[in-house]
Parts: sequence; C-alpha cells; structure tokens
Amino acid sequence: MNVEILSPAGDAKAFKAAIAAKADAIYFGLGTLNARVRAKNISKKELPYLIALAKSKNIRIYLTLNILLKDCEFENAIETVKYAYSCGVDAIIVQDLGLLHILRKIFSNIEIHASTQLTTHNTEQCKFLSEFNVNQINLSRELSLNEIKNINQFLKSKSIVSEVFVHGAFCISFSGQCYFSEKLYNQAGNRGECVQPCRRLYKTKDKSFSGTPFNLRDNNCFEIIDKLIQAGCGSLKIEGRIKDANYVYSVTSAYVQQLENIKEEKKLLLSSKLLSNSMNRNFTHDYVNGNISSSMFHFGKKDESIETIGKVKKYFAKEKILTLQINDNKKIFENDKLIIKNKKNEFVCTCIIKKVLSKNSCEIQITNKLFSKIFENFFIERQLLGVPKNFLDKQINILEENFQKNFEKNNYQKINTINIKNKISINVKILFCNDSKKLKCIFYFYNKRGEEKKVEVFSKTILSLAQNKSLEKNIFIEKFSKLGGTNYLLEKIDFDNSLEKYFLPISELNEIRRNAVTLLDNINDESFVNQNKIISKFYSQNNFFNDNEKLFLFTEHKIKIIEIPNYINSIDEIVINIKKHNDVIPYFPAIIFDDELVNHVQLLNILPRQKIICDNYGLAFYASKKGFQIILGQRMNITNSFSLQSFCEKLNVVGFIPSIEMTCNDVKQLYIPNNIIIYKIQNYNFPLLESRQCLLKNLTACKKYLCDKDCLINCEKKIQFVGLQGEKLVAKKRKGFYSAIFFDEDIK
Repeated sequence: MNVEILSPAGDAKAFKAAIAAKADAIYFGLGTLNARVRAKNISKKELPYLIALAKSKNIRIYLTLNILLKDCEFENAIETVKYAYSCGVDAIIVQDLGLLHILRKIFSNIEIHASTQLTTHNTEQCKFLSEFNVNQINLSRELSLNEIKNINQFLKSKSIVSEVFVHGAFCISFSGQCYFSEKLYNQAGNRGECVQPCRRLYKTKDKSFSGTPFNLRDNNCFEIIDKLIQAGCGSLKIEGRIKDANYVYSVTSAYVQQLENIKEEKKLLLSSKLLSNSMNRNFTHDYVNGNISSSMFHFGKKDESIETIGKVKKYFAKEKILTLQINDNKKIFENDKLIIKNKKNEFVCTCIIKKVLSKNSCEIQITNKLFSKIFENFFIERQLLGVPKNFLDKQINILEENFQKNFEKNNYQKINTINIKNKISINVKILFCNDSKKLKCIFYFYNKRGEEKKVEVFSKTILSLAQNKSLEKNIFIEKFSKLGGTNYLLEKIDFDNSLEKYFLPISELNEIRRNAVTLLDNINDESFVNQNKIISKFYSQNNFFNDNEKLFLFTEHKIKIIEIPNYINSIDEIVINIKKHNDVIPYFPAIIFDDELVNHVQLLNILPRQKIICDNYGLAFYASKKGFQIILGQRMNITNSFSLQSFCEKLNVVGFIPSIEMTCNDVKQLYIPNNIIIYKIQNYNFPLLESRQCLLKNLTACKKYLCDKDCLINCEKKIQFVGLQGEKLVAKKRKGFYSAIFFDEDIK
C-alpha cells in the first residue's frame, strides 16, 4: 500500500512540526503566489535548510503556486519554481492552466499536481488534465465515496495519483469557483486573499433569520480513511496552512497512527483527542458518505477546541497579575493561551500565562491589542492543544539535533549558495492630508548614486472616524510588506499616530501598495522588472507566441445565452427551447458531476455542431472532440495569455469570456490570436458562489434534512438577505441548478 499523509506548513515551525509528526509529504507556500497569503509562508532563506531537514527523513516536498496569475507575474513564478526545484522540491501544485502549460514547456520532467482550486469533479476533467501529463490530482471536496471510486478507475489507468482532503476546513463554495470575497471586499479567493465572508453574520430582509447560514463544520475522515484507500486514493491531505504548528503536529500524528493501524491490520480508532483538542468547528464527513445533510452546518463557537475555565476575579494591570474564579475540575498551567471576553461575550484580548502564582492566580502577557479594560466577571476561555506546547518544542529540538549530527555540512552549504535576486529596500511615510482629508503615503528609496526616488499615493476615499477597527501601524506593516512578487522589500514605516482614530477599508491599503509598486517601477532606472518590457522579453525568448498573435485591441461581442442546468431533467425540452431561439448560444455550467455528465453528453450528441459556451473544461474537452466550437466561459478563469493559449492548443476555441476577476485593462494586456473573439453575455447575473450544499436551508428554515437529487431537480426558491455592512444579496435555487448567491439590486 503506497499512500501518503500530506501535511500543511504555513511557516517554518509548522514545517518542522510536520516532519516531527512523521508526515510522508509536506506542502507549503513561498512568497505571495499561493492560495494562503494570510499565512506567514516559508522564506527563500529558510527553504534550503527545511528541505534538507525533510529529505533526511525521506519526506516529499510540494510547493504551492495555486492561484490565478496575471501576465506580469509569470517571470516571478518561473523564477520561484527554478529556485524551489534547485533546492530539492519534488512537485509544484498549480491552479492556473497557463502556468501548468508553461511549466511543462520549460521544465519537461518536473512533477506537477493539479490543485483542488481546479474544481476537478468528473472523469472528463481528469482526461483533459492528463493531456498535460499531471502526476497527481486533488479532487473536489464535495465528491462522495462512489464518485471518487469512479474517477479513480480512470486515474489509475493513467498512473495519476488521486489526492483527497481528509481533514480541515470546508468551503461552502466549490473551490476555485468562489468570487464572494473578491466582489464584496476586493480580496480574491482565486488570488489567495479570501476573507471568508461565508463565515460571517447575515440576516434575511424580512428579519426571520439572523446568524451564520453558510458556516460548515470541518472535514474529518479519520475513521473512514480505509474506505478512501480502498477507493484508490493515494494521497490523504490535511488542510491548515493558516493554522499553527501544534495543530499540524497533532493532526498529522493522528492520521499517521491511523494509517499505521491499517498497514498493520489493526482495529481503526473511531476518534482521537489529538483531533478534538486541535482547532475545529465540530466534524463531519457527510460529503464522502454522500449525505449532504443539515448536520453539516455549524452554529456554535468558532472553535470547538476552546473551553470556558472561569471568570475574572481581579486584574492588576500594572503588575499584569490576573486572579481567577476557576470552574470546578479546571486548572491553569504555564504557557496556557487565554481568551478574555466581556459580559456580552465580546472579545477583549488574548494572553499567555507567563507564570502560575497559585491555583487561581497568574502573571500574564497580553499578546494583542487590548480592546477594553479587564473587569471583574469577564469570561475567561482557554485554547486546548492537541499536545502540550513544550512537548512539540522538545520534539523539534530532538529532530534538529539529530539532523545536525548526521547530515554532511558540505551538502547543506552547497544547497544554501543558490543566488536570490537582490531587492530594493523601500521606506514609507504615512500621513494625514489636511487638505483632502485623505491618507497620504510616500514610498521612497535611494539608488546606487545616493539619489532619493519617491512616489506619493493617496487613498481614494476620505478617512472617517473609526467605530471599531482603527488604523494601526501593524496593519500597514502587514499590508505593505506583501511585496513578494516585486523588486522591493519593506524596510521601515514612519507612522503618524494621529491616524489611529480613523478608519479605512483594508482593500484600499492593498490598492495603495499595488499602485505604489507600479509608480516605483516607472521611476526606477535600475529595476530588473519593467512589466511591459519583461513580458515582451519573456515571450520572445521562449517563443511562446507566433507572429499571428498580438496584444489585442479590446472590443467585446455581445451574445445572448440559454443556460443549461447542472442536472438536465428533460433533454427534449432544452432542444426545443434552443431551436425556438436562433440567436442564443447554449451555456453549459461549471459543475457537472459524472452522473449529471451523462445527460450533458447526450444533449451534445443531439445538438447541431455549433458554438457553445462552456464553464467546465471536462465537458469542453469532450465537446471539442465532437466538433463543437468552444467559447470559454468566465468561470474557466482566463486571467492571462498563457491560460488562453493552453486551452487553444487542446480545444477548438473560437472565443472566450474573460474571468469576472479581470479588469478591462487586464484584458487589454493579453496576447490573443487574431481568430479568437472576446465575448460578453447580455443581461447575465453572475453567481458569487455556488454550492452542492443548500444555501437556502438556514435562511428559509427548510425542514428537509437531506439536500438530495429531488432538491436539485425540483426545488425553486429565492430569499433576499443582507450583511452587517449593508451587503445586498440573494440566495437562489432554480430547478436543475445548484443553489447560488448573487448580488441583489432589488434590496432597498
């Protein structure tokens, strides 16, 4: 049995924790080109040592580059892969088909894994990905055991490893098909910036519901991994690159032990304290069981591994001494992480116990901003840990000591001499502009001749007085430090403390950073990245585009569509409808499971060979072989010239609809063949997210326990709801379609 436990690493300590827990493989991000930019991620400086440490234990290493890229980011992506590959990375995990296309051309022997962000959920998609010679495919989380088994029969015939998530957070949306965060808050999930609006509070317009209607429990397949292995899965993946090292060690250890039990034909464990005491929202494996039930939703605490241990009796702020009224059977220990909440159960602060003074008294260190003073009878909660904190530190120390004793120093030194391009250190002055009442940011650096080069960037909106979250220096440090794909490295921020009473959306800070980088590149005469020059140079050097391809003059051809449902109940009805309207083009959906694919294939076999729009690359692959002209839909996520080219080489493409995450200016930068047309759909309400689970279940208080095929075929409902910041939305369930969320302009 050749099965791997694949563990996450969001920082160097988590990476070491995965090694200490005896993971078979580790996946991690390097810089910002990955789907977890909120994680600390691994630095280029740390990477050679960490890989050498992992290789000493025969652990495989996978680099995640699993976001959608823009043309100007490809050189950085290629340089990142070159560096990681030279350090000993075994495989690259990708979402962007353009990147997959280029990696196959530049690194012919590199191992490539298809990310879950590619939404792979039917056999035809796997056939398409096999054309790129991928080595491993991370299947969609929504698949049942029988559906996985069916897909794995094909993957086995192509010697492609089947990878499935067995533990960690569930998205309510199909991965890679969520535009909720980007459209609401300008933080794109397909760019690794998701702020999880699906976990937030909403209320219906009629006020019949208020709560978290889309909050799913966490995935936990611990007790059924034997069934997944029997179904042909070769990689069991643990989610959690934004979680800490203790979580990684605890969860990895539990699954490693369970896999050992299977190998040794021992009785499987049904549960583990290592899992329940690690961060979780309660557990479910209903997707794998094929039961999409009401019990998958979570309405309790955000983290079930947090327990209430008592209340504040007294707090001496000057000495940082906390006296507690402790609940029965509870004790406090050094290094405990405490969470203090006020009488309304609102967050006040987190702290660490530095020293236990008595059974109900301790010295604490507050680890974040104190949102209010700490008063008597405030609630005290404790974060449970799968294993004691000191235990993990000891395990890592033992691991590193043994490594240093046994590893040849010359080998490590050789790995560590790889060149990293020098970056330019920049400083930032952040001021309040009295004239415009806007934020003013001055970015500057000194060139080799000692000359100061600077640019000024202003916020778009006027600063307002903060109600809750205010502007703090650490927020600017966090947002302005995200310069991984650029020439620059943040060295220092000069901050006007008077700004702390104001508020500005985080999305504006990200935009200020991006605009500053563009302006800095324009004035930087020593820059090795002038975007337009580099794109042209990169294309011409590698000869990826021929003479018939050019930067396209952006025009849109408007078209009318007829939407084909996810589940086709009546093929004849759809055919009649298409024949009635000669000016419409059939639009096939993004989500088509194998049992739904049968009727889609049958419909294609009846239709005349014409243009179709397709959001599912598996069905597009089949239709192209049958002679249809393919217009790539906007949920194909075309965001760069290479992704378009990759489709054009494999399919009979006549046009495309750019990704909803592309601006007009982004589209203008694309290299597009002369015969390819850009299309725009008339009067089309784009789904912000789509789910196999019912998005109306909690909003409408539906009594049905299972969201089954009858719901998919026959249910037709819609309900308006709003967010805490006034977001106007509607959840819709149409006959034959999966439930989806849209913007709702009707809410006043």
